[in-house]
Amino acid sequence: MQMTKISNINFSQKTVETVEVNGDGIKEIKYEFLDNTFKVTIVKNNDEVIVEEVVAEEIIAEVVIEEPVNQMLTIADVKKIIYENISKKSTAETYFRSVKQVYDNFKEDDVHELLKK
Repeated sequence: MQMTKISNINFSQKTVETVEVNGDGIKEIKYEFLDNTFKVTIVKNNDEVIVEEVVAEEIIAEVVIEEPVNQMLTIADVKKIIYENISKKSTAETYFRSVKQVYDNFKEDDVHELLKK
């Protein structure tokens, strides 16, 4: 029985860290990159040929649109965001009451400082 282990394939740079083949009667090992495929060809002493291929997975790029960082939200905007994103009504109400207390009891600059990352 033969086992092949291929580690750390980088298709963009066409590099492989290691290729390990365990088995008896191995005559030759060839490997190559073909477009988005890494191909290992193993030739045994009895001229049996075993081919293994690793195909690169397609990476789908996501477009991220960011909101302006300095956009001012009203308390009504915050309430709307909370209720849209929290499915359990009682939890949304609790969150909104907490935010409303901060809104009512702190200065805008203090709230901004508290919420900075």
